[in-house]
Amino acid sequence: MGMTLTEQEAFDKAYLGVIAQGGPAVEMMGGSCKYITNDGSRSCGIGHIMDPTLRDSMTYMTYANVGSLSDKVRPDLPIDFMESLQKAHDLSVLDTWPNSKSGPLKPAYDRAFLDIFKMRMSQVATEYGLEIPNVK
Repeated sequence: MGMTLTEQEAFDKAYLGVIAQGGPAVEMMGGSCKYITNDGSRSCGIGHIMDPTLRDSMTYMTYANVGSLSDKVRPDLPIDFMESLQKAHDLSVLDTWPNSKSGPLKPAYDRAFLDIFKMRMSQVATEYGLEIPNVK
């Protein structure tokens, strides 16, 4: 395992990483959340804080509760904190995924997701006494 992270450092990486990529990490056919998309272009919050040595092995995984993977993903962080980061991403996907078999209509979907994601991450920040990082 690489360098340890504080909750604030992990929060910042997850928050800024998802915003910088412009939208969620989902499987386009069906909308399943992923730690890292198959092409590696997007990660959920957990994907952004994951030990880099695990990233390649995680692209195949759709939704799995991070609590069951915490010893592999980030043993230095509390499970409840990581679950909160995961839920901020995954519930934002559920709140905004279009009821359409053709998948999301980009970029309107990505903007809607990011708005909800920021709101949910604000709730995580409040719960854990963290600050929202400045987006550059």
